[in-house]
Amino acid sequence: MLWTLQLCLSGLAGISSHLVYFIQGEHHIQAPKIFRFYLILTCLVFFIEAYCERKNVQTAILMATSVLFCYAIALFGSMFIYRVFFHRLHNFPGPRLAKVSKLWNVVKASKSTNFRLMEDLHDRYGDFIRTGTEKRVLLPVPYLVVYIPKLVQRRSE
Repeated sequence: MLWTLQLCLSGLAGISSHLVYFIQGEHHIQAPKIFRFYLILTCLVFFIEAYCERKNVQTAILMATSVLFCYAIALFGSMFIYRVFFHRLHNFPGPRLAKVSKLWNVVKASKSTNFRLMEDLHDRYGDFIRTGTEKRVLLPVPYLVVYIPKLVQRRSE
């Protein structure tokens, strides 16, 4: 019973952390810090289970990884549902995987052909497309080109 309650609370914590923290802004730059935080938190759960609850090592490891796994499933599930159905850009056309993850664009444009990819997407979906999870609506290339004359300095003779 206690184990089920801990797993449910970790899932609730995953959904809550998405709605309170991860939904605001982009946190990909802070990924190493976030990873270290969750690693320390997992070790803390292990030590609480092993030493405070007086459980054997295998049970403590199983509990710590189960709590982390439940938390991660709830967090990423909440992100997936939000990005596909409730994000303010969810009605914009574009590739389905682009709504869920930024890795889609990284894989597709890995050969330095992002300009061709964008041209194909505009041909397929129209003038406005969604190419990422956050604020990634692009205009077609003719609207983005702005002519800025090059400043040339002349020497006085």
